[in-house]
Amino acid sequence: SVNLSKHDFIQQKTANMNKIPLFIEMSDRYPIVYDTIWGLSFNHDIQQQLRSNPSFIHKLSQLANESDDEQMRKTAHGILWNLEITHQDRSISQSTNDNTFDIMISYSHKEKVLCKQLYDELIKSGYRV
Repeated sequence: SVNLSKHDFIQQKTANMNKIPLFIEMSDRYPIVYDTIWGLSFNHDIQQQLRSNPSFIHKLSQLANESDDEQMRKTAHGILWNLEITHQDRSISQSTNDNTFDIMISYSHKEKVLCKQLYDELIKSGYRV
């Protein structure tokens, strides 16, 4: 299946139409919606909309730490990571060595497109990958 939420145009249109509250509401009844929210959460405007809902952030934190479903924990962690809620400010690093990296991505070739998108987002956010 194609995940349209990973496309910049769809992300921005979703943000502009303020549809994030609808996705959050749907996630209560249809947990698969968390995957869509994760895909959308790479967009800056959507990140702001998600951050403005503290009860949803709390729910994500609970899912990330307490869910019996490993995929759900992974998805919740992914959303929280995109919202910069589960990691510290990485600009604190004192090292300027060109061979030092903040993150290494290990992936299978079938996930190459997703990893390229992740790589681009990490670079855009100031990580050394």
